[in-house]
Amino acid sequence: MVHKETPISRGSVPESELDLPPRAYVSHSLKTRTRLSVPAKRKSEEFFTKIRKELSQLEGVSKIHTTPTTGSILVYHHADVEVDDIKRFCSDKDILVIEAKEPEPEFDIAQLGILGMFGLALMQVFRGRMLPPAYTLVRDALEIYELRKNAPAMLAKQEVAKKVAGKAAAPAETAA
Repeated sequence: MVHKETPISRGSVPESELDLPPRAYVSHSLKTRTRLSVPAKRKSEEFFTKIRKELSQLEGVSKIHTTPTTGSILVYHHADVEVDDIKRFCSDKDILVIEAKEPEPEFDIAQLGILGMFGLALMQVFRGRMLPPAYTLVRDALEIYELRKNAPAMLAKQEVAKKVAGKAAAPAETAA
């Protein structure tokens, strides 16, 4: 019986079981310091000790502070060192794969209002008050949703109207 080896795809095996460097995310970067987050290696003293030694070899790095408990690496560097330099160094040394952090979802008060109104409408339905409280809340929530969705187009129309009104007023002023 002949056994065939199956290639390992990154998606089918947990990253921790593959011999790949862990992913790090840029939490923030200022002129002379960059904070990286390595969530997969939280609480690994051994890993962060290794990272401190490796990153201190990068030219222009003055200090490395790691916090294994939170999975954080703070790199103090000269102003001429950029995030791309740190990325390239880590990639060449095969110690980290540094990626930009996915943007946090922004807090949207309109979405919160819409959800709140639907929640209140459900509460009114359970209380047996279908009309008018539940209906009114749902109608208002849908109206806010439509306004929010169409707001960019409405603002653009207003800007065009202002420009047209401004051009129409300008010839009248010059004629007087």
